[in-house]
Amino acid sequence: MESDIPSERRTERLAVPLRQPQIEAAERLHGRLEGWTACERAFEELRRDLPGYSCEAVLVKAAAIDRLYATNVRGQAIHQVVCRIAEVMRRPPEDPVAVVEAIIGEQGVGKRYPSFASKFAHFFIDPERFPIYDKFCRRQTAYHLGRPIQESYSALYRGVCDLVKGSGLSPSFRELDHYLWLAGTYHDFRDRGKRNFNAELLALFRNESPEVERDRKALLPAHW
Repeated sequence: MESDIPSERRTERLAVPLRQPQIEAAERLHGRLEGWTACERAFEELRRDLPGYSCEAVLVKAAAIDRLYATNVRGQAIHQVVCRIAEVMRRPPEDPVAVVEAIIGEQGVGKRYPSFASKFAHFFIDPERFPIYDKFCRRQTAYHLGRPIQESYSALYRGVCDLVKGSGLSPSFRELDHYLWLAGTYHDFRDRGKRNFNAELLALFRNESPEVERDRKALLPAHW
């Protein structure tokens, strides 16, 4: 991940610090989400057993991402997106942002799918080069930076790089995604109550065991 973070952003200061215990608490909490962890293991096996980016291989991987992560790529759009990924991966750009932006480019695709494209790149190209785009990750990153982040992959990527450098930590993009997603969803749950979260995530937020309660408390900044 180090090589993809712009050197000029190394001194970014955070409005809300990110601490190692928060990352560790998120990993423990995420490990309790059996459905989500099973999805990640399935993606790892699929990446190993079906390498390459032929249209057929991309179709299977894209369908897995869309079905298991509900990225809402439907109907004819899935075929268009698959063809675009296969085309991009014949000669992929070196810049991670350029890869994702090429996948979600509007040419040949009537709708942009940044969440799908970032998840595909993270799980099936290189997890250490592509952070995942998600509204909760974007909001949580903005919270730590103390500034808004536009709804684009390039803006999120820059924000995540700033967050990593400003924190002084060295989490993988996978670990950071677990933290940003869990902290963001838990923050939303505490503020607004039950929302459109799946049953497993709601059960985690309502789990009253001392261990889970301790990790939920450790997940959030002290003044929340």
